[in-house]
Amino acid sequence: EYQYHIDNLAPNLLEGKLFVRGYSKDDRALYIFRAHLFEARGYDTEWFLKYNIYTLERAIACTERATDGEIEKVIAIFDLGQYSNKVRTPLTLSKDITFCLRDHYPERLEKVFMIDAPFLFRAFYNLVYPFIDNDTKQKIVF
Repeated sequence: EYQYHIDNLAPNLLEGKLFVRGYSKDDRALYIFRAHLFEARGYDTEWFLKYNIYTLERAIACTERATDGEIEKVIAIFDLGQYSNKVRTPLTLSKDITFCLRDHYPERLEKVFMIDAPFLFRAFYNLVYPFIDNDTKQKIVF
């Protein structure tokens, strides 16, 4: 079963859609999501969630290692340049990942930066907004 996970996760990791790269000034790992590299059709919900969780776990581990376990929060950066309907994450999948993060990773985000967010994304964000915890809403920066 381990090889099955490696075979399915590896291609996603190699595409550079989502990765951990660098640190903030206070040694929080940067979890980077490049939205324009995802396509709206053909999502495998299970693997999309696993891919996001794996990358978040890596970011948390990097932060803990860099701070000798003193800090457990990461910074998420969503690069939304070139965002369009073609690359829009389906609403059900966005809700699934939001609920998963809320239920299993509470208080793991220090800040969330939305870079180059076009009007289309802001409209989509307004649909997901009611499902986001109030504390998390305070951490989102456009």
